[in-house]
Formats: sequence, structure tokens, C-alpha cells
Amino acid sequence: MIMRSRSVNLLVLLCVALVACWPSLADARGKGKKPSRNIYAAIVIDADSGEVIHQDEADKVLHPASLTKIMTLLLVFEALSKKELSSRSSVTVSRYAASMSPSKVGLKPGQSMSVQDAVYSLVTKSANDISVALAEKIGGSEAQFARMMTAKAREIGMNKTRFVNASGLHDPRQQSTARDMATLGRYILKTYPQYYHVFGQKAFRYNGRLFRNHNHLMESYQGMDGIKTGYVAASGFNLVASAKRGNHRLIGVVFGGQSTSSRNSRMADLLDDGFEKVKMRRSVPKNISPTLPVETKRVDPVVPPVLTSPAASTPPPAVPEVPQFAQPIQSAAADPSSSQAFSASPLSNGTWSVQIGAYQSRLATDQALYQAMRKLPSHLARANPLVVPLRTTEATWVFRARLSGFSKDQAIEACKYLSECLPISPQAN
Repeated sequence: MIMRSRSVNLLVLLCVALVACWPSLADARGKGKKPSRNIYAAIVIDADSGEVIHQDEADKVLHPASLTKIMTLLLVFEALSKKELSSRSSVTVSRYAASMSPSKVGLKPGQSMSVQDAVYSLVTKSANDISVALAEKIGGSEAQFARMMTAKAREIGMNKTRFVNASGLHDPRQQSTARDMATLGRYILKTYPQYYHVFGQKAFRYNGRLFRNHNHLMESYQGMDGIKTGYVAASGFNLVASAKRGNHRLIGVVFGGQSTSSRNSRMADLLDDGFEKVKMRRSVPKNISPTLPVETKRVDPVVPPVLTSPAASTPPPAVPEVPQFAQPIQSAAADPSSSQAFSASPLSNGTWSVQIGAYQSRLATDQALYQAMRKLPSHLARANPLVVPLRTTEATWVFRARLSGFSKDQAIEACKYLSECLPISPQAN
């Protein structure tokens, strides 16, 4: 009887221990309690125009989790484009980096891997240890690298985002929004298209181990080719996704999914709806008819109505060669951002532009252009006002307001003076 009593007591203690450990085990597996409505947010934008197709709490400040690694990779690609790194550069894992909690590659302190392998380990395995190793390689310390990440976020218009680490491991101070993450995704696509492919990498083999991409929606959703998943208990299941069908590319962001499957299902529904809304839209030909509906109310003549696309008389500047990644397995994906000193020289008559908004009337468009030009300093105020009309599925007009004629640095500088602003590269014009 004594032995039986002891066995029962032992069993009870074991059950109690398992119950106590269950929350942590659930979190480690990406499961657990369903997130509440207060951590849900979503947005879908047109990747070409930046127009918002759907939004739900898009400016709510939430936790990005491993979506953080998109910005980490952005700074890696910036270093590659500046030739501060090469794809073959060695990344050594410090004791601190090796101490990160999973998901991780699991290299020991002092071991190293190439930048190329490090990039693919972030994309597929979402490796926290390698995120820190890359941060230390570029910034000297993770803390300094996080400051660089936040500065880059501000530079490209992610005004509600703050980074305190390179991995996305939970810290209540690490915050972003669905809109900011969509801005980041679009910036990558437009500024570093040569690297975007790495985000589509479905699997990566390293030292005999196969790491599969956590973004399983790429395997089932037509046209999806990136970019990154994220999960911590405080954020739920997050996803930044990009998909292309025909001539249309959309970027979607979902925060606070209740599970991997429910998050993916929600993203698929949002993208399906987005493609349905844009499939009938078409850009107006350059030689647009003067019968285009234009409100006749008088506006300040400083901003003349401009109905044509940018003139093609000035050839785009030569694009410098950038190191390319070999593709180890299956498809690929990528990442962005470059920062140089702002120029105070006169406008270069370059091919970069900035978009300040999209409006349903020409009057509102012209007024927005006028106000934007008034905010710019004198060396930028000689930009060319540009109106790019779009016809919607409802046969109505939307007018995209842009200022053109900038160099890349001037476009980035101009956006520092404008609240709603997105630099647009020559390839996107």
C-alpha cells in the first residue's frame, strides 16, 4: 500500500509539473492561447502605387516578432551594396549570439558561416543566433545595430517603429505597425529588387541539415514569392507577404493571427480580395486625352495641372553592380535599403520621384502638390509636379500626386519634410 501511495503521489506531482510547463511549451511550438482582437491588424497595398486597398487597425502599435528580421536583412543588403560585405564574408558567432533561444542554427561560440548562408538561415530557419551574429558583424554590437535599424526605419517612413534587437525575440519596447511593415516590404521591392528573391527561398541546406521556410503559404497561394513570418505570444502569428498576378503585385501584412493556418487563411482572403479590386484598373496612356475629368475650380498657378507621365528624355542612371546570391535550393527571395549623406545640391533632373498621396479629385491632388512644395527647402522646391491618373474598377479616377526630378538622395531627403511620402525609384516610375 505504501508503494502504491508513493506511485500515486509521484503521478500527481508529474501531472502538476506538466500543467505548469504547458504555457512555455506551447509558446515554444508557436501555439497556445488564441490572441485577442486587440493584437489584430492588417493592411494590403498596391506595390506599384502604394495605394491602400484594405486596412484594419493598420496604425495600431504592436510587436513585430520575427518580422524584425526583414529590417535586419535590409541592413545586410545595404552593406553588400556598399561593398562593406560580400556574400563570402565570414560571420562569427559570439558567446552572446550562441546564447539566443530557438529558433536557431545552433553554431557554437567561435564558429562561423558565410554572409550568404547567414542570410538564407534567417529567411528559412528564422535563426535568432545568426541574426545577432550579423548584427555584431555590421554594427559592432546588437544594441548599436538596433539603433541603426530604428534610424533606417525613420529614414524610409516607418514612423511608429522601434527596434531594440535584431531577432524579434520579445521585448515590449520593440514595436511596429502593419502600415510600417508594408512600407518596409515595398521599400525592399523597389530599392533592392536584385535581392528580393531570397525571401522566396523555400529550403536551405547547411552542414547536412535542411531548414524549411516557415512561410508555407508560398506553397499554396498563386503568385506569392515572399517574404517573412513571425511569432511571439505577445503578438500572435504575423506575416508580411507579397504576391504577383499578371501585372499586379500586392503586399499584405497580418498581425495577431490565432494560428499559422488561420493567419494564412486570412492573408489569402485579403490578397484575393485585393487582386479582385485591382484587376480592372489600368494606367492611363502617356498621351492622355484632354477630356480627362478635371475639376475646373481655380487653384494656385504655382502648381500647373500635369497629366502626363514623366518624360523619357533623360535616360535613367546606370545601376552599379551589386553582389548576387547563388541559389542553393529551390527558389529565392531578398531585402533592402541604402543610406548615403543627403545632398544639398540643386535638383539633378534625375528620374527619382516621391509620391505624397492618391486623391479622388484633381483639385485635391493639385492642392496637395502645392502644399508639399511649400514644405520643401529651396534646393528641393524646384521639383516637377506630376499627376498620374488611374482608372478604378468602378470606372472612377484616382490621381496619384508625385514630385519628380530628384536623385535618390534628394528623394529620400524630400520625404523627411513630408508627412505622407514614399520615394519611388526609376524602375517603378
